[in-house]
Amino acid sequence: MPEELRKEFGYPDSPELRGTWPIREEVIPLHNISVTCRVPGVKKATLQPGNLNLPLIKFEDGVEVIVPEVSMHAMVVFE
Repeated sequence: MPEELRKEFGYPDSPELRGTWPIREEVIPLHNISVTCRVPGVKKATLQPGNLNLPLIKFEDGVEVIVPEVSMHAMVVFE
C-alpha cells in the first residue's frame, strides 16, 4: 500500500497489525442529557433499558426530559 494512503486512512504500520484495525472499548459515560420531543400528546417517557421513568418538562411545542446518565447505550421511549 502506498505510504500516502496508509497515512490518510490510518492503516497500521506494524506488520503484525496489518489486516486488523485496533479499536477502543472503554465507555465514556454521559450525564444530564436533554432530549426534546415535539410530537403532540406525549404523556410518559421512560429510559430503556432499565425502564426508568423520566419526568416530563412541558413547554409550548412539546416535552423535554433529562437523561441522568448513559453509560453504554440507551434510548428514551415517549408514549
